[in-house]
Parts: sequence; C-alpha cells; structure tokens
Amino acid sequence: MEVIQVNFHISRAATGNLVGYMSANGIHIALIQEPWLVGKGRIWGVRLKDYVLYYKIEVSRQISCIFARKELKLFLFDNFCDGDTTLVRWEKKKKDLPLLLTSCYMPYDSEEEPPPGKFREAIRMWRHDVLAGCDANAHHTLWGSSDVNQRGESLVDFLSGTNLCVCNRGCDRTFVVRNRSKVIYLTLATNLGTLMVSNWMVSEESSPSNHCWIRFRINMQPEVRTPFRNHRRANWDGCSAALESDMTGPVHELHNKKGQRYGGLGGAIACH
Repeated sequence: MEVIQVNFHISRAATGNLVGYMSANGIHIALIQEPWLVGKGRIWGVRLKDYVLYYKIEVSRQISCIFARKELKLFLFDNFCDGDTTLVRWEKKKKDLPLLLTSCYMPYDSEEEPPPGKFREAIRMWRHDVLAGCDANAHHTLWGSSDVNQRGESLVDFLSGTNLCVCNRGCDRTFVVRNRSKVIYLTLATNLGTLMVSNWMVSEESSPSNHCWIRFRINMQPEVRTPFRNHRRANWDGCSAALESDMTGPVHELHNKKGQRYGGLGGAIACH
C-alpha cells in the first residue's frame, strides 16, 4: 500500500502537482496538511474519480485532510477530528485488526504543547495500530534535527508514554527555503507487530511547496498467535477415564537386557 505525506502550504500549484502524481503512480493514501482553500475554508483541487477526501466539515480552520482510494472504504472518526487533526478508521478485511490513519498539523504558534488535544485523546483511546503523518513544527535529534527545542521535548515526552515509534530515516530535510532547512515532518506508527512501514524516504520529486514529499509503504499483517495449552478448558473427566481404562487393561511383562522381569504396567512406566 503506497502512502504519501505532504504539506501543500495552501498552494494551488502544489495541490495540482500531487493530484496528478497520485493518479499516475497509483498512490493509495495521501496524508495532507495545509491544503489549498477557497471561500469559507473549503478544500479545493483535491479531486480524483476513484478517490475520496476525508476531513472535518464544521470547522473554521481547515488544516488537515486525508485523500484515499474509494476501495479502501475508510470511516471518518468525526468526534476526534478538528481542523488540525483528521482521523479515519480502516479495516482491510474482517479478520484483520483495524488501523487508525491520522493527518495532524501541530501549529508552531500554538500555546498548547504538541501534540494537539484531539490527537492525544485518540491515541490514548485506540487499542490497535496507528499510522500518523504529522507536520510537527518541532525539533529533536530523534527524527534527525540538528537541535532540540521545547516543542520537540514535549512531543518526545508524549511518545514515550505510548507505543508510537518515529519512522523517519536519515537526516534529509523536510522543510526547505532559501536560507534555512529543517526536519519537522514526522511519520509515526505503532510497534504492535501487525503494521509494517517500509521504504520510508524523503522524495526527490519536485514540489512547488516548501515542504518535501514523504513516501513509504505500509502492510497490515494478521496477528500471529502463539499456540499454548489452556488447562482450564481441558476435559479432566475424560482424561481420568482414559487413564483408568489403561490401568485396568492387560498387564504386559517387560524384560531388561539381562532378562530380569519388570512387574506389569507400573514397571513399564518406571523403566521409561
């Protein structure tokens, strides 16, 4: 399953560029921040025939959304969504565990320490796998930054109390302008063993936005269960009856190498 993370920086050109790229390259899911808006905060330009756009409608500040193929049949977690955070639930098949997909923007000028409240609440509530694409606006060496700031420390403190791991690889900058570049774009995923993130990279594809694209693949594996004996569900009555039947059966004499005889079934058990 091909996934892309991108910050449009409210750019019409960046929007059109990515939509065309997704159509041509078979991208299944896009985790988007700062989409191009028109009118009263309406997301514009993110349209393809076989795709669906997911986001919270009744908000004044629309900063995040998720764009995915129709065949995935995602469900919006409306109660945990706001302008900065979009969450959808995905179940591949009935036998598979569900996955929570998240696009999250963490405002650099917010008085609230990252991550945002809706994101915190959803992660603490959810008991299965999570995949999150985040524009964190935070610095920490854990994801390749050259320095650490207060926002980065706050985010790391939160992650340490969860089963979320940083999927970033290397130190390639995700935000690039003429006089500076930073690593502020993160991919987070749970380490529960059923969700695999591979081929993570900062894409070299040209983007009209100041934010580089991030590409990776995901695969959800069925949970592997280790077989074990459940003694509480054993048929002890049947077991006792079978043993009693064996003990009352014919007695067989056994001999050792010297020709000495063992006495009956008890001797046979003892010699083993």
